[in-house]
Amino acid sequence: MKLIEPSLLAFSKNTVELQQELNLLKKQNIKSIHYDVMDGLFVNNTAFEGEFIDLIYQNKFTITVHLMVQDVQAYVNKFLKYPIKALTFQCEAIDIKLATKILRKIRVKNVMAGIALKPKTDIQTYASLYEKIDLITLMSVEPGKGGQLFISESTRKVRELRNVLPKKVIIQMDGGLNDINSFLVKKDVDWFVMGTFSKENINKLKKIQEHIKNSNLLKKI
Repeated sequence: MKLIEPSLLAFSKNTVELQQELNLLKKQNIKSIHYDVMDGLFVNNTAFEGEFIDLIYQNKFTITVHLMVQDVQAYVNKFLKYPIKALTFQCEAIDIKLATKILRKIRVKNVMAGIALKPKTDIQTYASLYEKIDLITLMSVEPGKGGQLFISESTRKVRELRNVLPKKVIIQMDGGLNDINSFLVKKDVDWFVMGTFSKENINKLKKIQEHIKNSNLLKKI
């Protein structure tokens, strides 16, 4: 099923305003929130460390966490204590042996386990992990900073990725998505991370939903 996930990075950073924005999302029938975690080491930026997860969960949204961190194992241990649906990490931060161990650990907790790939990462590099994951996040911008432009090469890369992945694996695309480029990748992408959501562009979100629905692949967001 196709899914739109607004990113928490684009939300207000206080509880009152966040609750108002969550209410707006409910009216748009959005079901899931994308939660970015950055440590300032793997990427030159910092993001959330667990803030607001309880509030989001209390509002009956599911939560997918994306780790852009250097110490993947420590952050996985931390976030597996939260009520989350899925947990992905940038596999470039660790070797394949450790990645395999961490993916197994996530799955044991009944959380969907995934890896994330930078735009320039060769999709064959981590092919040995593809049978061990539930989802994969293809970054269509460089991780670590919001508001970047969509990398056009991502449209070709996601087609290649779909061809080599097991059918059960969900493809999530993250970065610079809008109503035009989301339409171009809708055939191969399952989950769309919308990092520019705000009260001011709720109409943009509606337009993206309509474009994806027009593929006749979206039953209900």
